[in-house]
Amino acid sequence: VDHLADLYGGEGPVATWIGWGLQRRASGGRNVRCIDALAAMSGNVGRPGGGVSFTSTRKRGLDQSFITSPSGRTIDTPLLGRQLRELDDPRPRFCWVSGANPVTQLPDSRAVAQALSSVDFTVVVDAFFTDTAEVADVVLPVKLMLEEEDIVGSYQHHHVAVVRGVCEAPEGTRSDLEILAELNRRLGKPAGDLLEDPKAAIRRMTQPWFEGEEPSVRRNPIQKAVPFVERFERPNGRALLITELPDPVPGGDDDYPLVMMSPSCAAWQTSQRYESDQQGKLAKCRVHPEVVGLSRAVVDGDRAWLESPIGAMKVVLDLDERLDRRACVVPRGGWVRHGQGVNLLIEAKATDLGCGTVY
Repeated sequence: VDHLADLYGGEGPVATWIGWGLQRRASGGRNVRCIDALAAMSGNVGRPGGGVSFTSTRKRGLDQSFITSPSGRTIDTPLLGRQLRELDDPRPRFCWVSGANPVTQLPDSRAVAQALSSVDFTVVVDAFFTDTAEVADVVLPVKLMLEEEDIVGSYQHHHVAVVRGVCEAPEGTRSDLEILAELNRRLGKPAGDLLEDPKAAIRRMTQPWFEGEEPSVRRNPIQKAVPFVERFERPNGRALLITELPDPVPGGDDDYPLVMMSPSCAAWQTSQRYESDQQGKLAKCRVHPEVVGLSRAVVDGDRAWLESPIGAMKVVLDLDERLDRRACVVPRGGWVRHGQGVNLLIEAKATDLGCGTVY
C-alpha cells in the first residue's frame, strides 16, 4: 500500500494496466471503477504516459451504418442456461451458436448443455467438435483465421491489420459469411450488402481506418493519442465512477472452505485445445501441501474430488507451497466431456455492472 501511495502521490505520470479478469468478480465493475477513481484523483487521466487501460475497443471507427441492428428478445450471457430454458411465449425452437463454446465457457456447464439440448434444433458453427458441438443437431465446419483473408483489430492495443490466409482450409469448410450467405439464399432472403459482396463491404467498413489507402498495418486513427484531455465521452463530460462501495468479500464456508481460481493457461487459448491433451487425464488442481479441508496428508499426484454447491469433478493434486492454504487453482479451458471443465463447479451469477459473468 505504501508503494502504491508513493507511485500515485508522486510526480508521475503513472500508467495503470487493469487487463481482463478483475471484472469477473461479483463486485468486478466497481473494483475497476475504484481504480479509475484512483488514477483520476491523482491527476493521471488525460496526461501523456498516464491513464487507465482495460481493453481496446476493436470496432471503434468502423462504418457499420449499413449493417442490420439486432432485434427481438435477448437473454443475459452469464445466465444463459437458466434463461434459455425459461424463455416462453413463444419458447425458442431454433438456436445458432457461432464463435463461442458456451457449454465449456459459461458457468453451470450442465445447465447450459441442457438448455441447448432442449431447443428443437441447434446449429453450432465451429472448427472443433467442442462440448457445445456435442449437444447440437448440426455442426457446420468453419474456416479458421489463418485460412482466410480479413481485416482485424487487436486485443490490448490500437493497431489494425490485414490477415492473409497462409494455408488452405480443409475441404468442406466455409467462412462464417459464406455460411450465412448460402443460408440466406436457400431461405430466399435478400443477402444485403455484407453477404452479397463481403470484400466490398469490408472495404467500406474499414474506409475510416485506412482512408482509401491499401490496407496494411496502422494505428486506429479514431483512437486519440491521449484520451480524456478535455472531457469524458458522456453527455455531461464528467467521469462516472461509483455511487456505492463494492460489497465485502464473503467469509469462509465450512462446507466449501477453499477459494478456487481458474486462470488462463499459456499452452492454449480459452477452450481451443486438442482433445488428445485431455483424453484419459484428470485436471490438475494446485493446492498447498497443508490445504484446509482434508482429513489426511496428501502427496503429489493424489486424486481427489473438487466440489462446489452445484457439482464435482475428479482432479489430480499438484502441491505448491507458494499457495495460500485456502486456495486451489485449476486452469480454465478444459472440456466437460473429458472431466476437465471447471465451469461445472461455477454457479451462474451476473456481476454488479454490465451483466458480466462471475467466475
